Amino acid sequence: DDIKQLNAFRVSQSVESLRLRDVRSEFPMPGRYHFRFKLKHDGSFVWIDVTNENSAVPQYEGKITCKVLRISWDDDDSPKRLVNASVTPQPAKQDVGMDLLAPEQNRRQQPSPPKANPVATVDFFGDGFGTPSPPPQAHAVQSRKQSDDFDSLFR
Repeated sequence: DDIKQLNAFRVSQSVESLRLRDVRSEFPMPGRYHFRFKLKHDGSFVWIDVTNENSAVPQYEGKITCKVLRISWDDDDSPKRLVNASVTPQPAKQDVGMDLLAPEQNRRQQPSPPKANPVATVDFFGDGFGTPSPPPQAHAVQSRKQSDDFDSLFR
């Protein structure tokens, strides 16, 4: 690759002493990134995730080749910034005048649990998407009809 192209950039360290922190600090795009580096393995290559900032960056054929995934457009992931971004829980609101109601009216109605779906699903293909089976009444009528048709063959 050519340094004039957008998919290559120069680093000030030698290839042999290059660490992830060096690549990250000299990466030309703003944001936080995950780096995956190309590494020779058994006559081929693999992509290896380097997450330790002090780790040496793997080389492939004398070059550093990487895939880069943007995690965030934001450069700063310091704990201070993350704490400021967190949401503080709001106190529970109290209804005005609830204490004036009679005790039986003061109780909030609990939502009823969801009703069970009477239609079962059958996963014929093992792909997690079941085919709804007919409702029980229709199934019983259908079974009786099939039985009658079958019996009529022997009459």
